[in-house]
Amino acid sequence: MNHTQNLSAGIGIDQIVIVGCGTVGIALTAAFLTRGFQVLGIDSDPERLAALSRGAAGEEIALTDALQKAIVEGRVEFGQTLHSSSGRRAYVIAVPTPVDAASAPVTSNVDEAFAAIADSARASELVVVRSTVPIGTTRRLGASAPGLRVASCPDRCAGGASLAEQFSVPHIIGGLDPFAAALASALFSRLGEVVTLGSPEAAEAAKLFCNVQRDTLFAIANQFALIAESLGLDFDEIRTAAGHAYPRFLATRARPVGGPCLPKDVHILAAIPGGRALAGLSLAGRELNHSLLDLIMENILAHLSRMESKGPATVAILGLGFKAGTTDRRGSFGLALGERLQSRRPDILIRTFEPADVDDYRSSVRSTVAGTAVAVLANDHPAFAAVPLTALADELKAGGMIYDLCGTTGPAPLRLPRGVVVRVFGRGSHGLT
Repeated sequence: MNHTQNLSAGIGIDQIVIVGCGTVGIALTAAFLTRGFQVLGIDSDPERLAALSRGAAGEEIALTDALQKAIVEGRVEFGQTLHSSSGRRAYVIAVPTPVDAASAPVTSNVDEAFAAIADSARASELVVVRSTVPIGTTRRLGASAPGLRVASCPDRCAGGASLAEQFSVPHIIGGLDPFAAALASALFSRLGEVVTLGSPEAAEAAKLFCNVQRDTLFAIANQFALIAESLGLDFDEIRTAAGHAYPRFLATRARPVGGPCLPKDVHILAAIPGGRALAGLSLAGRELNHSLLDLIMENILAHLSRMESKGPATVAILGLGFKAGTTDRRGSFGLALGERLQSRRPDILIRTFEPADVDDYRSSVRSTVAGTAVAVLANDHPAFAAVPLTALADELKAGGMIYDLCGTTGPAPLRLPRGVVVRVFGRGSHGLT
C-alpha cells in the first residue's frame, strides 16, 4: 500500500467530467473547482441541472460559494448529455446505487453512466468509479472497455461536511492496472492525501467496510439499549460509566439509524457470492436497526390508546433530517415513522418539523407540539436539548408523552406539568411520573 500526497500538478487533464451531480457528485465538483480545474457536470434531472447552473448547490454554503465563483470564471458547465471532446478528460461516476424491494443492489445507473463514457472517451483516458458499488463492479465495467484506464475511488464524505472532507479524508484508490492507479492518484492528490490499494476490489471493500461497521456499531448500541429498557436500566448511564478511562468499550449512543447509505450498504456488501452468510452478523444488525421503526410505532400507539378519551390523536415528529446538522431527508427515520403511523392509523394527525430549516427553532418547536398527544424527537438536533422539557410539556395535552429517540434531552425532572411523561429510548422505567 502506497501513501501518496502532492503528486505532479501537471497531470495533463483539460476537463473533469462528473457523471451524477447529486450529493456525492456536486461535492467532488466543487472540490475540483477550488483547485482550478474545468468541470463538466452531467445529470439526468433537469431541475437539479437548472439549480446548479444558477449556483444553487444545496445546504452547504461552502459548496454554493465554490460553484458560484467557478460559474463567474467560466470553469464549470452542466448538461444532460455527454459529448466527445478534443481535449484530454478524466471521468468520474458518482451516480446513486440503491437497493430494490428485495434489498438487491441496483447497478443500472452505474452501468449506463459507464457505457455513455465509453462511447465518448478516448483511449487511455481515466474513468473513476466514485459510487458505492458491489465488490467487483469496477473490474466488470473495465472489462467492457479495455482501452480505458479504470479505477475505484469511493466517496467517504459525511453529509453536512461534504466539501471539507474532500480535502481532509484520504482518498482510497484501486486501479485495474498500475497506470490507472497512478492516473487516479495524481488526480485526487490535488485534493489531499491518497491511499493506493492493490486492486479496485480492495477500494470498493474499504468503503463498504467503513459504512457497514458504523451501522453494526449502532446495532450493538441499540441492542444494549433494548436490554437496558427491559431491565429498567439506563443504557446511556451504563455506556458513559463503562467507557470512562476504559478504551476497550466503544459503544456509541443508541438511536435510530437512517440516511442514504447505512441502510443499504450492508446489502451491497452482501452481494458477493456467498455474501449473505459471510455478512450474517451485519445483516442481523441491520435487521435490528430497521426493527426500531415498528417498535417505536407500537410504543406511540400504546400511549395514544391510553389517551383515546382526550380528543383526536395528534403526533408531532420533530427532526426530519436523517441526522442533526443536515436537512437531507433521504432515509429519514422521522418521515418513515410518520408514514408507518398513518398507514396503521389513518385517523392520526401528523405534524412535522425540522429545526435545521429555521433560525428561531425554539418558538417553532413549541408551536409544533402545541396540543399534541405525543411529541417525538426523532433526531439529535441540539434544538431539542435547548428547549426545556417543562416548556415542551406545557404545550402538550394533559397526560401526553415526549418520546426522545436519541437521548438528547438529558435527565427528566421528577414531575412535568399536567401529567406529561418522558420516554427516552434505552432508558429503563422511561422516566414515567
